[in-house]
Amino acid sequence: MQTLVPELSRARGEEGAGLPVGKSSLTTGSASQNPPARLLGSPSLRRLLSALLHPPPHLKMASGIKVNDEVTNLFKQMKIPSASAPRIRLVVLKIDEDKGEIVLNKVYREPDLEGKDPFESMKACLEPLDCCYLLYDCHFMKSNSSKEELVYILWCDEDAKMKPKMHYAASSSNLKKIVIGVKHDFQVNCLGDISCRKDFAEKLGEGVTSLEGVPL
Repeated sequence: MQTLVPELSRARGEEGAGLPVGKSSLTTGSASQNPPARLLGSPSLRRLLSALLHPPPHLKMASGIKVNDEVTNLFKQMKIPSASAPRIRLVVLKIDEDKGEIVLNKVYREPDLEGKDPFESMKACLEPLDCCYLLYDCHFMKSNSSKEELVYILWCDEDAKMKPKMHYAASSSNLKKIVIGVKHDFQVNCLGDISCRKDFAEKLGEGVTSLEGVPL
């Protein structure tokens, strides 16, 4: 809506020119559903009103997206690690359009990342021209104390198509109702924002001295 509101303001200014003082070019009540014909002479206003009164199907659907039970169960394991099972470090979640659910896409446990840098593995999950949700069990040092905190990332590449970006952004709140207890919540639109280890560490708070065993 941020890109549409200025357009509406301009349209109202242009189309409302010459109206008597104290009167508006748009009225309330039933008249707002059927604006005067001369107002609809503005193509930009017609497009805006059409989008507001008749939103695209994918926007109507977004609020109804559910979270698959497997995601809920896996998050519980991630939040409270078991001593008898390998620790879960990374989880990639996607929207399954056919099911209308947020589902598991990839799961990385500690043995899967053996010999690898978990931070670099996390970045590799954020694919170009794509969108996803990511849960990251981040390990770092802060004030000479070892920390293990969960990070939630909404990844919407700035160059991805508009429909999935809007869909993932609108459905994020549904997932957040499930992943209660994550310490950090980021929305990332450009990999450059977190490509530097030091920049990512700063998002975790002041005093971080190392990230995934690598000194800063």
